[in-house]
Formats: sequence, C-alpha cells, structure tokens
Amino acid sequence: MWFVFLILALWQPDTADAAGENVNGPEFNVLCHIVNLANAEKMEDVKTNDLEAQATKAWEEISNIFTVTENDTYYAEGPTAIPSSATEESNAKKARVEAWVKKRQDVKNQNEEGSTTAKKYVRKSRSDMRLDTQHKLDKFFITASKLQGQIASTQSQIDAKEQIRKKALRTALIGGTRDGTGQKTTADVEAFSASYATGCAGSNVHGKSLANDLVCLCGATTSTVAITLKMCTSVIAAGGYTQDIGTAANALTVYGKPQPICAKTTETEDATPEAITEAIAAFTGALGRHTGLTSATNNGGYVLGKGEDNAAECTGGAGSQQSYVNYHGVITTGQAKPLTTAIAWLRQLAVARTALNARRKLTQQKEKEQARVISLADKMHELYQEALHGELPITKEATSQPQTTPDLEKQKVCEKYTNKTACQANSCKWSGTAQTKGKCEAKTLEEEKKSQGT
Repeated sequence: MWFVFLILALWQPDTADAAGENVNGPEFNVLCHIVNLANAEKMEDVKTNDLEAQATKAWEEISNIFTVTENDTYYAEGPTAIPSSATEESNAKKARVEAWVKKRQDVKNQNEEGSTTAKKYVRKSRSDMRLDTQHKLDKFFITASKLQGQIASTQSQIDAKEQIRKKALRTALIGGTRDGTGQKTTADVEAFSASYATGCAGSNVHGKSLANDLVCLCGATTSTVAITLKMCTSVIAAGGYTQDIGTAANALTVYGKPQPICAKTTETEDATPEAITEAIAAFTGALGRHTGLTSATNNGGYVLGKGEDNAAECTGGAGSQQSYVNYHGVITTGQAKPLTTAIAWLRQLAVARTALNARRKLTQQKEKEQARVISLADKMHELYQEALHGELPITKEATSQPQTTPDLEKQKVCEKYTNKTACQANSCKWSGTAQTKGKCEAKTLEEEKKSQGT
C-alpha cells in the first residue's frame, strides 16, 4: 500500500526539535492524500470500452427488425401505450400513431452501409412467413425488451450508488449534511468546530470533517504568521495568515492555506474501494505513532500529530509542538468501537467504499445484460433473413384441396360430342335442356370419383 510506504519514507524519530519543523509531516501527507481524494471526486471508469454504444445499437437493430416484421396492426399503429382494458383518448392515439408512423418511416428510409439506394430494412408481413419464424421473432423481441428494462433498472441503481458515494465524500471532507447531487459545495463554517478545544483537543466533536482536522494539525490558537505551518510542511502558505482557529469562521479562512498546498504537493487518487482502504490503513498507521508521551492522555495513543508530554498535550501552540488532533474522546467514550465508527469523516469514507463496491458489482451486472442484448441482435438478424427468404410450408389443406376445374385435354375431347347420349357414354357431363340442345363438358376430378363410386 503506497500510503504506508509514504509514512515510512517520511517517518522521523522523536527529537527535541525546538523549531518543530515538519514534526507532523507524515500525518499531514496522509490527510493531504485523503483530502485530495475526497475533494477531486474522481472515480474509476469500470465500463468496458464501447460496450454502451454497442448495446444501444443492438437494441435499435432489434427494434427495427421487429418493426418491419410485425403483424399488420402493429405495423400500422405501433405498440399500444395503455393497458388493453383501458380506452385511449382519440387525440392521444392520433399523436401516438403519427409519432409511430414517423419512426417507422425513418426505419424504412435507412440504407445499407455503403449504399445510397439499397434499403437496409424491407417490410415482411407475418402472413408471408413461417409460423415458427414468427414465434421466434416474438420471443427474442420480448426477451430483449425485458433486458432493456433490466439495464435501465441497473443503471438507476448505479446512479443511486454514485450519489451515495458523492454525498459520503463531501460529508467526509467538509462535514455537515451534504448532497450527493449537483456540484459539490465548497467548505463553509459548518465544517469546523467553534473552538480549538472542542474541535481538536479532546472533546467529542473533533473528527467531524477532514477540513477541520487538517486545520487542527497545522493551525494555532493564537494569531501568527506564515511560518505557523512549519509543523506540517516547509512550504510557506501564500501570503501567510494571521487568523487563529479559535472560531469556526477563522478555521475556514485558515483551511484555505494548507488545502492548496495539499493539491500542489500530493498526488490525487481516484476514489476506488482499494484507494479508500489504503487511506484508512495509512491513517490508522499514523495514529498515535509518537511514543514516549507517558504523561499524555492514553500515552498519546489516539492522537494524530505530536504534542507535548503532559496532560495538556494539545493546546494549539505551534511553536511548542502542541498542534494535533486528539481523538481520545470519540474513541474511548461508550462501548468499544472501530475507528470507522468513532471518527465521523472516517465513517463517511467507509460509506463511500461500500457504495463503490456495490457500484462496481452493478456495473458488471449491467455489462452482462448488455452483452445479452448484443447477442440477441445477431439472432434477430438471422431471423430477419429467414423471414425474408424462407419458403412457406405446403399446408395439409393445400394438398387435400379437391380439383375444381376439369382437365384441359379431357375438356377438348368432350366438346366434340353434340348430343346427350354420346356425351354421357364417354364419361362426360351434359349441360342442356334436350337431347341435342346443350353442351358436353368434362367432369372435374371430384365428379369423376363420385361417378365411379370412389
């Protein structure tokens, strides 16, 4: 984990450094990485390249093929927009059908790729295709339609997880109640406590935000100059500052000094589950790293940064190495609890990590659904060719249909007979009113069978 390597690289032995320069350097770097991660809101792109576009095009192809191969009612009016048990208003139906006809015409007007004349889709009526082909077209379209609904539902869940992730990171960074939609809010006084004592030194409200704790680690309780940041970094804040952090308003102003230094000097990671896990591990490793504080509360085991070895180890006197964050109150109050529950901004990081893990799984699920739609598009193309070029089977009714017209050669023979007796004697039928008034005609196959008793 690169966060841990960072701490080891910056680790310093405890010395009586009167100036206290960079004594909180490792802790500052840890917080800087986390502040940058939360502030940037960069998120890994876990989507497969071009799969979104492929799936969209596949569904369009499926829909177009179904349009030109559906029954005449569907082709004329499109899918009904209301339940069959309800009555559609005439104006609504008119508008729906007009929109459908335009869509249908757009489909018909599409040309084959690379051609300016050959049409991509040709209307094929259901009455002109095999029954099994019709059933398969319906089945694949219904399956693809359901998949489209599943994809939309999965995307909605992904969007919800992204909102949770943003809300958690924003709340971790600047505290308060933040929104996961829209542009992120800049830091305000809600991110900070009312005084150094309540926000940094041992009560139960410190840890309310990363911004608050960054100021606690590097700020001071008395008016000062640019070199106050020397406990955290050798980079001098532009213009210096003279505000102490005795009030939330002053703390907000002071936050504008170390935060830009973090952005310039520390890498900004994507917000991934792995990066957040490493951030939590790095923070945990840095917590209480200064040993030998035998007179400090809990021997300094729950502090971030170095204070003095006495009961008032954290008073915000930067010059005397007393600027740091004491998490003793939130960790030891009540029942034992993990750090990700005790410290507010760390808890929000855990929420963001959970949301990111869920988002990753949902994205993988969506990709599987999209891959199925792409596969169905290939099958629909095959069915379309089958519908266009498949021959209708010879039906049983067609093979057993009785012959309704006589044989032409037999007809010519029968026409030679001019009286009823000769006509009937030669297996023909006489159509007339007298022996010699009428016409001799050939019998149909069915009439021949009846006359022969078969």
